[in-house]
Amino acid sequence: MMKPIQPMDLNSYWFLSKLTMNPYREEVIACVRSQMELQENRYCHELMIKKGKAWETRLKLKKPGLVCFLDADTLLLTNAETSLFQSDPKKTQFLTYSLKTGDLTEIFSLPFPVSSAHYLGGTQLIVKAEVDENVGEDEANFPTGNTYKENVMVLEELPWCANGRGFISRHRNRLFVADWTTQQYQPITSSDFQCGGVAVCPDRHQVLFTGMTYKDKASQKEGLFLYDAVRQEVTTLIEEGVFRRIKEPCFLNDSLVFAATKGERYGKNEALDFYLLNPMTKQYRILKALDHPLGSSVVSDCRLNSGSAVKVVQDQLYFTMMDDAVISSGL
Repeated sequence: MMKPIQPMDLNSYWFLSKLTMNPYREEVIACVRSQMELQENRYCHELMIKKGKAWETRLKLKKPGLVCFLDADTLLLTNAETSLFQSDPKKTQFLTYSLKTGDLTEIFSLPFPVSSAHYLGGTQLIVKAEVDENVGEDEANFPTGNTYKENVMVLEELPWCANGRGFISRHRNRLFVADWTTQQYQPITSSDFQCGGVAVCPDRHQVLFTGMTYKDKASQKEGLFLYDAVRQEVTTLIEEGVFRRIKEPCFLNDSLVFAATKGERYGKNEALDFYLLNPMTKQYRILKALDHPLGSSVVSDCRLNSGSAVKVVQDQLYFTMMDDAVISSGL
């Protein structure tokens, strides 16, 4: 039986994320290694490269971010730092890193921090970022010189469970397509759309994403959508309101996979089931019914389905559940 983990034990554990295979050289693998700095109450992050059987520490990272191979010897990164290059916290810098020379070169930047970034193929990126384009211009009507005015914010909509901490009125997680050749970026979703899970298929130049549209108060009714970068069109695969919650969208050959619940018994905390969807007919069926929440609820009892990990490898779907075991389900 595993012994309980004590706070001091965190100093001796390494946590791996962003495991990325090199499609051009099978013996090369990249990942991010993180470790708790207990005295500083933070994590330190490093880019690790595996060649053959040996692992090497290459770069320090501000946080785990985009890690993608552009060719056999070049990585596309965010959040990297060296003694000669320091990242700017007010924007997102996209960098190429040479495995041969160790050179780090900025190729593009966005004027805001992004919560996630994906390589779409060619010179295009898909990024998700919280933006404030909807923030109203009205201010609280306090007398001139009132000392409380600078500490007051006018809320134009109600906070809710997913954005209550650090809530800023009218902010949304929007999805953008960016091109580092033209140095331009364009929104894919509207200013009232809250984007959720995102999956990118560079071979198809398509993006699968979840989310919901709302004003004033969140509906908590999500939909499933497909963006085609060639046609520059968004197709609704599942209308908002059919499911209470949709997570972990994935591409699988000519089909799509997602996890969802209608929340008819326990609301948004109800266990999700996996579904298989035909994008041509928009018909879907249950692929795997789950008896336990996807991911782990150890963050708190009110955050079921958090910390989930889902990956499609050939015709197998791998995912984590409450007991922390990785389960494989044939598709």
